[in-house]
Amino acid sequence: MLTVVLGLAGALVYGAADFLGGLASRRISALRVTALGALSGVVLLYLGTFVIAGEWSREAVFWG
Repeated sequence: MLTVVLGLAGALVYGAADFLGGLASRRISALRVTALGALSGVVLLYLGTFVIAGEWSREAVFWG
């Protein structure tokens, strides 16, 4: 059941990002839309690190 929920959530997020990226590229250049999308993803990942508990070490960050 979790696989189905995560799959649907991923499809929904991917589809929404694709649609909104297409709308944004009508107003500004595609390169700028891509850069802003990547930057927003990095910011969300950074903020997510404060929510997820765990021990951060150099080895863990290096090896993923």
